[in-house]
Amino acid sequence: MKHPRFTAWLCSAAALVLLAVPAFAQQPDALPPEQTAPAAQEQPAEAAAPDAEAPTEEAAQPTEEAPDPQRTYVALGDSIVSGVGLPDFKYTEAAIGIDAAPNFEGYPEQCYVSLVGKGLGLDRQHAINLGLPGLTTGDLADMLHTGAMPQMNQQAGTYYVYPQMLDYLKRADIISVQIGSNDALVPALVALGNATNWKSEKLAATILAHLTGIDRIDGLMGVGVALFILWSGVGLVRDTISPLLGAAPDPELIDYIEKKALSYPGVLGIHDLMVHDYGPGSKLVSFHIELSADSDVMKSHDLIDSIERDFQVHDHLLVTIHFDPVVTDDPHINELRKFLKEQLAEIAPEADIHDLRIVPGPTHTNVIFDCAVPADWLAAKDHRANKIPAALRKAVSDRWPDHFCVIQLEPIYAKLK
Repeated sequence: MKHPRFTAWLCSAAALVLLAVPAFAQQPDALPPEQTAPAAQEQPAEAAAPDAEAPTEEAAQPTEEAPDPQRTYVALGDSIVSGVGLPDFKYTEAAIGIDAAPNFEGYPEQCYVSLVGKGLGLDRQHAINLGLPGLTTGDLADMLHTGAMPQMNQQAGTYYVYPQMLDYLKRADIISVQIGSNDALVPALVALGNATNWKSEKLAATILAHLTGIDRIDGLMGVGVALFILWSGVGLVRDTISPLLGAAPDPELIDYIEKKALSYPGVLGIHDLMVHDYGPGSKLVSFHIELSADSDVMKSHDLIDSIERDFQVHDHLLVTIHFDPVVTDDPHINELRKFLKEQLAEIAPEADIHDLRIVPGPTHTNVIFDCAVPADWLAAKDHRANKIPAALRKAVSDRWPDHFCVIQLEPIYAKLK
């Protein structure tokens, strides 16, 4: 052809027309005229029927899902964001450093994430605190990719693995980042520690010598640290030796053991409680437990095993319990027990009796029991402990002339209520 440009243009236009026709044919909304005509004819018929009910506005409007009224705010950063130093900062000990996951939604009320969330009207499920103490910029960049640090940051002493961080970020509408202070602070502290060989007294001496101009302050600081170590050592030895030599147990511990033992069904009382303290986590406890003499022996033994196991599992106390049967259905023994306790309350309120039993005979009846008194009474020069059995024997014989008391004195190692 003589006009090649015109021919190319004509071919392009024809190709566009051929591509557009199928596209318009597949559109469901483009109805042919014969389908749209009846719809136009129905409108006058509806208008001619005044009694017909018009569709309500609510039915005419399409239903839409209600959007979440709260946005999600996520704060990234280091200890400044997390709220370290505030009283309600949440964390748990981890194999390396700490686990700050409890602080993601349980952060302190005074940290700025809480204040921003309140300002935006967000609850703690929509205001997330992802601040991690000791975090550096490089560590944050790694966690934004995988949710974990590839390795421990040796200088900062931190290692965090939180895949849930990525989930928080995916649903975040607002994200704030505060990071960078540890990038300068951690290397500076490491350099200062290396310069002073990581000795606190040398570091303090270096600073004070620079401030005061006294060159010999290093030696004085060494003497002060030596005295402090000596004093701490004396206190440590005193605190360690005192329990080993037989110091009195903590009254709160005694009260706790007594209340817990008495809380089990069937336990009538306890006595002869002893606590041997051999240091943290090494406490041995023994006491006698009073159960009804009519109870089944196997059931009583099983109850004692349960009590010992509960103390070991929940309180880390190695407990040994002795079973003392108590007769509860003998009116005469109950009368004797009440009488002896009343007499003892007048003679020596600090003392107590237990293991009461009677042995009837043809000429007399033996009343046998133990009388527990404060340990220092047994060695007192006024012999106050020995006066108690004599007074109780006289009181019982005056009431029951054929009764004779057989009393065993013993020290009270732990005062029970």
